Amino acid sequence: IRNLLAALATGEPHPPLYPLLLAGWLRLFGRAEAIARLPSAFFGIASVAVAAALGRRFAAPDDRSGGDRAALLAGLLVAVNPIQIWYSQEARMYEQLSFFAGLSTLLLLRLNSKQRGGILAYALAIAATAGSHYYGLFVPLSHGIAILSRGRREANLLRTWLVSAVVAGALYLPWIYLARGIFFGYYAAQPGTVDLPAIALSAWVRLASAWSLSWLVAVAAASIFSAFVIAGMIVPARSEPDRLLRTVLISWLATPFVVGFLVSLVRPLYAERYLIVSSLPIVLLVARAVAAAFQIRARASMASDLLGRQPSLSTLGVLAGLASIAIVVGLAAGPLYNVWTGRYIKSTYDTHVRDTIALFRPSDAVILDGTSQLPLYSYYVNQSWPMYPLPRDVPLDLPRTTSELLDIATKHSGAWIFLYATTDYDPN
Repeated sequence: IRNLLAALATGEPHPPLYPLLLAGWLRLFGRAEAIARLPSAFFGIASVAVAAALGRRFAAPDDRSGGDRAALLAGLLVAVNPIQIWYSQEARMYEQLSFFAGLSTLLLLRLNSKQRGGILAYALAIAATAGSHYYGLFVPLSHGIAILSRGRREANLLRTWLVSAVVAGALYLPWIYLARGIFFGYYAAQPGTVDLPAIALSAWVRLASAWSLSWLVAVAAASIFSAFVIAGMIVPARSEPDRLLRTVLISWLATPFVVGFLVSLVRPLYAERYLIVSSLPIVLLVARAVAAAFQIRARASMASDLLGRQPSLSTLGVLAGLASIAIVVGLAAGPLYNVWTGRYIKSTYDTHVRDTIALFRPSDAVILDGTSQLPLYSYYVNQSWPMYPLPRDVPLDLPRTTSELLDIATKHSGAWIFLYATTDYDPN
């Protein structure tokens, strides 16, 4: 554990919670690949429950059937969401980040009820979110922005949030000290070398449509999905809790995109996968729009009463809701089908290793682009291949690295290059 914390505090741009949990998990249950992926699957399943609990607030407090329906819709749409499923299959911290972001948002809304232990529970959830990934720091920021935007109506909640944020900061402060080299001096891509608008666009398209579609098809699917997101933003609130949740969801969605972009103008740390932190609010806003479609019947019934007619408009609302579900689930079915049937093969480390094993020649070598992939390489590769992690240091020493590459070319007839965080290690 001491070695793991030292590596995370000095050479790996991620907080310690997921690696520590995974290390303990593997010690208990073994190092098989399926075992290593299970924690992410559990976090994905738990995210469905969190989404359902949040979705229940889309209905009026006295509308029990509406609350049940909204909870079911939110849980269903998260359960079939391709991005949520994608990261629930990976032995990485991204689904854990998404879960704790959702849990902290749920606990934020419960701060209003002044339940005993609410401040500590929210603080722990926030610390876990930021301890899963540094983009988790944007979640409490988004909460604060949402509360401030509500003005005096949320004065009590603002005070409680501030106390909770101080507690969470105190819990997180020791890690900031240990990882001060990462916070203040970690070498990443240089300003101006990363196309930030392209990453933002790609992140939105992929969060809305998934990775396993071609770009043009993904843009078309994301356009339809985005229409539901916008509808979820503008549908009138049915209660004060719903109004607060809508504000929080919009802020939670936008803050990582916008603040991450602004930070990356000075210190590029912007990637599509980091923005998984905004996945749940996107899906929840879609669920809010679909839940509202079922309410068309109520509004239309009021209009028909004024006109003195009683058409079967409740059926219209049900049909609108079911049609909305069919569209959203249909958008998810395509990318899921592509993965399940093998039409789209995920770019996973074990896939690349299997390809290399099948075609590797005795005179070949392996070049690792960056040293941070060494644990992955060591996990999957059992062969005693000649292996060269380059560059040895960052920023890249061009003469030294060139000399090493020429030496490799002299000794070997071919090389397999594993590219990993290329913009960080070899931006040019």
